[in-house]
Parts: sequence; structure tokens; C-alpha cells
Amino acid sequence: MRNTDFFTNTFGVRSLNDSRDEMMSALYLQVSIISQALIFVMRSRGWCFIEMPVLLLCAAFVIAHIL
Repeated sequence: MRNTDFFTNTFGVRSLNDSRDEMMSALYLQVSIISQALIFVMRSRGWCFIEMPVLLLCAAFVIAHIL
């Protein structure tokens, strides 16, 4: 994350290289998203991409990431 400008060049967003706190926040958000996505895999009885979890769980996942 510190040594790349991919997102800055591709999407035109501000670089986080100057702020350690912002880099740690971005890392926390990525871990949080992965943890919530893991719920989808663990809650399904079959293959996670074939069998959708409960609609309420899907809605909670989307709302949490929008906020």
C-alpha cells in the first residue's frame, strides 16, 4: 500500500502514503470486509456462490459497507 500509486493513478483518489493513521484505517476496513464476507461462506450449507445466505444477512452486509 505504501509503495504503489495504482489507485491514485487509476481512480484519481488521494494517496494515503503521507498518513499512517489513514493507512491503518484502510487496512482495518479491508480486514473487516473480509471478516464479514467470511460469514457468507460459513453460513451456507453448500457452495457459497451457488447457495445464497439469508436475505437479511445480505442486506446487513451491503448496508454496513455503504455506511
